[in-house]
Amino acid sequence: MPDPLELLEEGRRAEKLGILNRALEAYEDAAKASDDPSIIAEALVHQADVHRACCEWDDAITCARDAQVIAVTSGLEDRHAEALNAEAVVHMARGDFAAATPLLEELLRSAADVRLRGIALQNLGTTRAQQGQLAAAEQAFAESYSCFLSCGYERGQAIALNNQGRVALDRGDRDLAERVLLQALHAAREVDDTELIGITMVNVAEAILPRDALRAESFACSALGHFQHSRNTWRMIEALRLLGSVHEHRGNVGEAGRCYERALGMATEIGAKVEVTALQGCIHRLGSATRAR
Repeated sequence: MPDPLELLEEGRRAEKLGILNRALEAYEDAAKASDDPSIIAEALVHQADVHRACCEWDDAITCARDAQVIAVTSGLEDRHAEALNAEAVVHMARGDFAAATPLLEELLRSAADVRLRGIALQNLGTTRAQQGQLAAAEQAFAESYSCFLSCGYERGQAIALNNQGRVALDRGDRDLAERVLLQALHAAREVDDTELIGITMVNVAEAILPRDALRAESFACSALGHFQHSRNTWRMIEALRLLGSVHEHRGNVGEAGRCYERALGMATEIGAKVEVTALQGCIHRLGSATRAR
């Protein structure tokens, strides 16, 4: 009988490298190989994360909710908190903040573990930022970063830095955003997290685009390569949108339009509401600019 703990570790290694099909297989095998509710719940949470990365929303929610049931039945508070978060981030990915927020608030109320509190704050900050509540988002990210520092969670620190840089970018402070995001990119590389490296590259590219379009294109292409390798459609959409912005900035209207249209098709297919709205805006802006010439 295979060791479920070894299978979990194998899954984590594969997920970190973006080999999501192998990661999912390892997590499924870990759940089957164990009769320990804690291990089964953890394996289900990881399965939910992989399904989310592959934009398999319904499967992700099913795994997260199965983990919640097992955790509650067995009195596993931390596992329940992890499962709540796993479901919440699926709703966030789909742009359904009304469904995500109550789960994150419940997690924040119930989690005694500092790392889990930091994760809840990080995701609450993200929902607030995406709804334009930038001051509230900044506060949540700062509190989250403090939680991650206090417990030595390095990946969380890298995520928090990326999000802080993103908020600075949304506020229009590109210089601050670039400094923080380059720090975040270094931290993401230190923890060797492929998805986080790609996410941060997209944000760095957007921060430097007005002054260095060539370098921005290089970052965006590298990020797209990361996401294509892992079949992460949701993140591919972000990278394509940014590539469209690069082409638009350089006056390559046709290429910009193709990037936006491809990304919009993908966003529509997976039901990513926030991305659909953003890309429709990009296409409308591009069309208006073209007609004005």
